[in-house]
Amino acid sequence: MRLGPIIERTNRLHRSIAAMIELREYIQIHLASMIQFQRRIRSLNLGRKITERLQDNISLLEHYGLRAQTIKEQLRNLMSLVSHDQKVKNNTTMYMLIMNHRSSILRTSRRISPLQD
Repeated sequence: MRLGPIIERTNRLHRSIAAMIELREYIQIHLASMIQFQRRIRSLNLGRKITERLQDNISLLEHYGLRAQTIKEQLRNLMSLVSHDQKVKNNTTMYMLIMNHRSSILRTSRRISPLQD
């Protein structure tokens, strides 16, 4: 069964949003692990250089998490636009059907002449 283009687009957007949510969860797990690791390294006083590198990695993970969240929100906005676009198309189609039906009724009523006494 062939799905309509709107359904296919919506399905693709849903899959993309799910992928972004999954990516963000992975980033959160790695971020939490890095923060915990950084605390342990600091408590052992293993050196400033390794602590700085860990902080750089933590900053990158935070950035990637924010980017994943932003992309997810953009995809949701896009899905909302696709839905809105479909509603506009449906309303336009309905309007055209009503107008065509109305004009056909008017043409039919003009052809029928009233009974004369």
